[in-house]
This record gives sequence, structure tokens and C-alpha cells, in this order.
Amino acid sequence: MSDDIIPREQAFAEARAIFDRALDRIARDRAAGRLTPEAEARIAAGERRYAARQAAIKAAAIREAARIWRRGMDDMDRMTVTAAARACHQPGGPSLAELEARITADRTARIRTAR
Repeated sequence: MSDDIIPREQAFAEARAIFDRALDRIARDRAAGRLTPEAEARIAAGERRYAARQAAIKAAAIREAARIWRRGMDDMDRMTVTAAARACHQPGGPSLAELEARITADRTARIRTAR
């Protein structure tokens, strides 16, 4: 019974392959000038909508990353330099003393530029 069921990953891969082939065919027809003006207008409108959606998605992702970064910086700034260095320390990376020096320099630079 379970042999008749197509796994989700396979179904998505096959659907994506069909979609990609259709896009390739449209691109070839478009390059050869075989599309009607109406079809060309519909494709251009779809491309504009897609670009607008992608721009909105990218902007939202950038805003979210900035929010996370600001929150992380605020959390790190609330810590002592030693605690922040310990939180960032990874084996094989910079020593705790080097991290403390970098964190101190970063905080000093940010305080100076904020004024």
C-alpha cells in the first residue's frame, strides 16, 4: 500500500522540474519572438509582481536580521567585558584576553561615533 504513495520530496522535485522546463520553453519562445503581445504583456506583469514580492521578502529579512543583531548587541553591551568575551569564546579561536581587548575597542569606537 505504501508503495503507491509518492514521497513529498519526490513530488516537489518532479513539480519543480516541470515548472523549470515550462520556464525554459517560455524563455526560448520569448527570445525567438514567438509570443503574442498579450502573452508578452502577461509575462512582463508577472515578472514585475515577482520582483516586487522578492523585494518585499528581502526587505523583511533584512529588517528581521537587523532587529536580531541590535538585540544581540544590546544583550552583549549589558554584559561585562569578561562575560561577553566568555560568551563569544570558541576553542581554537582568539584567546579570552584578545576577545576582551576587541570588545573593549568595539565598545569604545561605538561610544565615540554615537556622540
